[in-house]
Amino acid sequence: MSIHHCFARLRYGVLLPLACLIFAPLSYSLGQYEIFEAFAEDNAEYENPFDSDIVKVDATITAEFGETFLVPCFYTKDNQWGLRYAASEPGTYQYKINAVQDGAARELASGEFTIEPSDEQGFIRVGESGRYFVYDNGDSYFPLGENMGWVSRSLSDWTGYLDECHAAKINWIRIWMVSWGYTELVWSPQGGRYHGLDAYDLDNAALWDGILQNAKERGITVTLVVNHHGQYSNSTNPIWDENPYNKANGGYLNGPSEFFTDERAKKDYRDKLRYLVGRYGAFTNLMAWEFWNEVDLTSNFDMAVVRDWHEEMAAYLASIDPYDHLRSTSGSGDVSPLHRIDGIDYAQTHSYTNNLIERQQSVAKRYFEDEMHKPHFFSEMAYDWRGPTRSDKEGVSLHNQLWSSVHSYDCGTAMTWWWDNWIRPADLYHHFRFLADYIEDVDWEREQLLPTTVLIAPQKDNADDFTFIPEQGWGETDHETFEILPDGTVDGLNQATTFIHGNSHRNMAPNPVFQVTLDAPREFTVQLERVARAGAALRIYVNDALVRSEVFAASSEDTTMSGDQGRIVVSLAEGENSIKIRNVGADWVELRSLSISQFVQRPVGFARGAAERALVWIQDRAHRYVVFDQYPNAETLQPTTVKLPGYTSGEYRVVRFDPWSAARETIGDFQAGEAGLEFPLHTFTRDVAYQITRRSANVKSAKAH
Repeated sequence: MSIHHCFARLRYGVLLPLACLIFAPLSYSLGQYEIFEAFAEDNAEYENPFDSDIVKVDATITAEFGETFLVPCFYTKDNQWGLRYAASEPGTYQYKINAVQDGAARELASGEFTIEPSDEQGFIRVGESGRYFVYDNGDSYFPLGENMGWVSRSLSDWTGYLDECHAAKINWIRIWMVSWGYTELVWSPQGGRYHGLDAYDLDNAALWDGILQNAKERGITVTLVVNHHGQYSNSTNPIWDENPYNKANGGYLNGPSEFFTDERAKKDYRDKLRYLVGRYGAFTNLMAWEFWNEVDLTSNFDMAVVRDWHEEMAAYLASIDPYDHLRSTSGSGDVSPLHRIDGIDYAQTHSYTNNLIERQQSVAKRYFEDEMHKPHFFSEMAYDWRGPTRSDKEGVSLHNQLWSSVHSYDCGTAMTWWWDNWIRPADLYHHFRFLADYIEDVDWEREQLLPTTVLIAPQKDNADDFTFIPEQGWGETDHETFEILPDGTVDGLNQATTFIHGNSHRNMAPNPVFQVTLDAPREFTVQLERVARAGAALRIYVNDALVRSEVFAASSEDTTMSGDQGRIVVSLAEGENSIKIRNVGADWVELRSLSISQFVQRPVGFARGAAERALVWIQDRAHRYVVFDQYPNAETLQPTTVKLPGYTSGEYRVVRFDPWSAARETIGDFQAGEAGLEFPLHTFTRDVAYQITRRSANVKSAKAH
């Protein structure tokens, strides 16, 4: 048995010891949260070092102030075991590495190290408010970034992406453990990689070392996704036929859903968590363990079974993780029961929709008001789940979801999925950088900025069509009537589906009724996206009178509508109108959008504030992705005024911020009065933002919606 005691910094996936001796109980001095490492070689023989029933190696670390920590150790190669530990408190620490095999314990290594005070921020936690993330030292952490599900087996490729993220001031990425990305540890042998259930792929394990260290050096946190739905699905992105747990591949599970109930599978999963905690847990930039990506898409999904599994694994992870990293999981949409599970620390939503702003705002508000009282953000969001919107070369949809989230109740930005086939090739990184500049000095946990009312004085020439889209895709709802309000919101829109069902799925959702009161005659437009292959028959009623009837014949496949082909226009009178859309045909039609002509003002405001500051974002409705292709023909917006009625006393400095260039201009200091704080809104294109800070005392806090 030989012993190595060393402190190592990780560089490009290779352990480079700064000092290393054999059989010598040396002492090392490190800063708080720096990673101490020690390695011990064990000459004992064992069949599988990754099976804790065969051999279990832990380190007991005792601080001079008396507290003791138990840290899982990880197998590297050639019977070598590693210890990594990041201490949060200064002092001298003693450690012992012990192995348990066949019921007998033996010491592999011992030594000590000293921790000096440092200015490191530490690990990420949920703040006392329960709404935001903070570091151990109290600094706020507001995730801003993108998914980076996989890259390649080359660490240099990863560092290329990380360099770009760092330059863009991105501080969060989300990485999956996947076989094709060489970030999975256990998979069926393929291409000279992986070893089935018999052993972990240690080359991939070393790749994770390099990814995490390089991300840390660039100020980027990582959410590590342990499993994804396709691994245990026969239908959605299915790779169950490649899974080593599949009996057909020499495993022991008859079907994907047994993974959640089979005791051996749960034991194997716990051992995998032990390894992950031991090898990567000491990285302070590891924000969270995410048990599953979109677990509801696994085969034969059963929420009760999956809830029990998560509670068991979350409790186990909490028992072995000395750093108490955040724990999370995700569903394919807004699957709130997953986030109510005991041991899940924050809520995340996935959404692929063409009404990005409305969806982001309404879901964020609902989670804020929910009794679960957890931080929430969109960990996946984009216009279309099938692929990036390549016609959106300027990144309009990305831009809008990022800026909307900062001015909502969410604790982080809405994260796009298309890192490799849209963000990078279209060079859209500036959207992250400019937003980071906009919020760079906000202390989210301390300031507790909440959405607050924004009023924009109407201008006749700023009137425009109101285009909206139901927020649900394919799914069930019992909501039928939706009121369209004068400010351009639709009551209950988050419970409306984009599908108008016919006889085949009549039970999924009632056909909708839209109610609106008009000050003049208008037109109501139904724009269709697709018609089911079985055909459909639409009837539109206004105040119970049939005004349009459209029949769509059956065909060999679902039909995509284009241009006027899928446009249905009906007239509305001044006063109260009730528009009923009825499908009496065989199957569904899918809506692209609904609209009312000349119903709203184009500028719409979103603000988030508290006593000392407000962030205000004014967006031109005509520049939302669903209609932005018409934007070159839009008339110039006319100047008007903005009012924040929640700010009723004090003087404020108002700085205009260009979201498309990060240019700033101070437009003046303004005194708030009983009616609120008013300042001019000059003409703009696309959108404009304002950074507003208090210049004098006696200011009332802004009222949240």
